Amino acid sequence: MKTCTYCDESKNDEDFYVSSSKCKSCIKQIRKDYYNNNKSEVKTRVRKYQRTNKDKRNETARNSRKKNPDVYKEIAKRYYESHKEQKIRYQKAHRLANPEMYRQYCRKRRAKRKELEELYNKEDLLYTYALFNNACANCGSTEKLEIDHHIPLTKGHVLTRQNAVILCRCCNASKRSKLPVEFYSEEKLKEIEFLLAI
Repeated sequence: MKTCTYCDESKNDEDFYVSSSKCKSCIKQIRKDYYNNNKSEVKTRVRKYQRTNKDKRNETARNSRKKNPDVYKEIAKRYYESHKEQKIRYQKAHRLANPEMYRQYCRKRRAKRKELEELYNKEDLLYTYALFNNACANCGSTEKLEIDHHIPLTKGHVLTRQNAVILCRCCNASKRSKLPVEFYSEEKLKEIEFLLAI
C-alpha cells in the first residue's frame, strides 16, 4: 500500500506509476485540469512538436499500422461511414481539379482490361442489371447505378456475368478496389454470391 501525496488516499502499488508519489487517477486529473486551463498554449506546443518531428511521427504511425492492421482498417471504415458524403464530394472535386491525373488512371484501367481481354458486352450488362433488379446490391438504391467488378480488376479479375455487380455511385466509390469480404456484410455477401452463381 502507498499513500498519494495529492489526494491523501492509501492505494495499491499498481495504482501508482513507478517512482511517482501521486496516484494514476490524480495525475490524470492534474493533466486534464492543466489542459483545460492552458488549451491554446498546449495546442501551440503540440503543433510545433508535430512540425519539427514529422518524420519521427510518420515512422511511428507506419509501425503502428503494420502491427495493428485490423484496428486501423476498422478506424478507417468508421471514419468513411461517418464522412461518406464529404469524402465523395472531395473525390469529385479532386477529379475536376486534376483531370490529367484522372485521365491517366482511366488509361491504366483500359490497358489492364485490354491486357486481360475483358469481353463484357451490352447483353451482359442488361443481364446484370436484371439480375440485381436495377438496384444497388449493397444499399438497395436505384439512383446513379454503376457496374462493379465483384473481385477487383486490380486483382486480375475482368468483368464477366459471374464477376459483375450493380452498385450505386456512393457504394462503388466506397468499395473501390476492396475484396468483397472487406466491403460487404457476411449476409449481404452470401446473397450476392448466390445470385452470381445462378
